[in-house]
Amino acid sequence: MASLNKALWLKAALDVMIAVTRMATLDFISDIPYGRRPLPTKWVWTTKKRMDNKIEKFKVRWVACEDHQKKGLDYNNTFAPVASLTILRIVLTIATQLGLSIDQMDIVSAFLNGQINTTVNLTQPEGFSFSIGMVCILHKSIYGLCQAARIWYNVLHDALVEIGFNRLVADLAC
Repeated sequence: MASLNKALWLKAALDVMIAVTRMATLDFISDIPYGRRPLPTKWVWTTKKRMDNKIEKFKVRWVACEDHQKKGLDYNNTFAPVASLTILRIVLTIATQLGLSIDQMDIVSAFLNGQINTTVNLTQPEGFSFSIGMVCILHKSIYGLCQAARIWYNVLHDALVEIGFNRLVADLAC
């Protein structure tokens, strides 16, 4: 926070907390189950640069420290398939040969979209203590959780199937 760009970093962090609040990602509780400790959290600060090396934006993520999670207690499954590079090349080749256009998109705060199916408690984000003496209980996933990629995959899969897409069976990694 000693940076000359402090105001831009603070705005980026505030944007993250607004997204977390808007998406009903968490609530605050004072009592967590006996023997459980809230997972620590941290801020990850990154500058995104353009091709000419000028700063495009200040990107901030509030993340859970996954190395403190315990399998079977905080999470169960973590596997999330991704398309292989070979399949991507085939799709791009077919699109080129048929003169089709290819679109891509970025889903802002993607990992905040999926419902979490285990009880996970987190420490409050440093610098944003909303309720003194309380911890966060997650309703949705956040970045840094072991199972975050799997939860997002399931949300995306369900949304794509709902609008008529089918999974490419030849590319199933499981």
